[in-house]
Amino acid sequence: MLHRLSLRVLPSLHAVVTSETVRTRKRLVMLVSGFVAFLLYRFLKESVAFSNPLILLGGSGSIALMASLWAYRMGRESTFPAMWREDGIIRLAWVGGWIGGVYAMQLALLVLALLAIFVQYNFLVHPEGPAMMALIIASTAVARDAFELGCVRRLECAGHSFVRMPTGRGFRQFLRETSPLLRRQGLVVLAIGLSVISMLLWLEVYNNNMLIHVMLVGVWGAVLAHVAYFKMRSDAGHWWHALRASGWWQGLKFWLWPCLTFTLTYYLIQAGVVLFLAGADLTHPGIQLALAGATMALMISYSAYLGSRTLAEWQSRQGVSENLSRCPFVSSLLRTMRSKSGEADALAESANATSTHTS
Repeated sequence: MLHRLSLRVLPSLHAVVTSETVRTRKRLVMLVSGFVAFLLYRFLKESVAFSNPLILLGGSGSIALMASLWAYRMGRESTFPAMWREDGIIRLAWVGGWIGGVYAMQLALLVLALLAIFVQYNFLVHPEGPAMMALIIASTAVARDAFELGCVRRLECAGHSFVRMPTGRGFRQFLRETSPLLRRQGLVVLAIGLSVISMLLWLEVYNNNMLIHVMLVGVWGAVLAHVAYFKMRSDAGHWWHALRASGWWQGLKFWLWPCLTFTLTYYLIQAGVVLFLAGADLTHPGIQLALAGATMALMISYSAYLGSRTLAEWQSRQGVSENLSRCPFVSSLLRTMRSKSGEADALAESANATSTHTS
């Protein structure tokens, strides 16, 4: 789901996908995709065993694959032959296979785990309701993201150099180029997070209560992701200063979304794999610790990457468009830059005055 985080956190992409025109068309695309998924479920449920988790995931991925390609074309405002020539088979396969198929399966598992853990509505006991919701929600979310990616690609093809598709290539490059010191710091942060979770498991504070366990992992993982993002967003590497510069309210909102939201999301997807595909006991301490570690490692690395990319955008852009300045993180940074500029001007005037008085 790195593409989703990039579309909402990186200022250049955020400005593209949140414009009023894009929002209006996106709502229509989501509505059509969700309605078609509902009709297909109603039509196929008598002949397809959606009560089987593997079949449900396969159906969800297949429906979402078609929805993603259609929504991407709507965002691109192009035709399939033209997209084939301009984007190539690899890009279209990424949109259909990864953003469509794989992403939809993840979302379906997320829905099933969310219902099972938070409202005790287990898919294995009551398959019809969760299956229908998983198909519709996955198709709708995939269409939303594919449409936004199509809009980004359309601007990229039009020559807007500040827009880059969030394909994951930049994240892999970031991991390769990360300094050994930064890697060690990340491992230390991860070790601290796992130590806290291990201690709570050992004390059996929430060993038999999955809801409390999920929330504690989500809160603690969100804190670590929050620190990683603001550390990499600061050119001096001081996460506390970057957080203060952005404002406490903006920092709290960023902790709630995406840090807490996506920490819970990644944990629940893995919980869905354990519950509905592996059939294992989710209350086992070893499984809980493994899921917590994998979730925290993902969120720390993703947040660090997004923080570094946000900082790189500030450093590479002289001016900011009006659309972009509406992004809360952009506006907070602009306020900080203006205040620093005002302080520098005041110091310069004071120095000039002193020089004049001495002469």
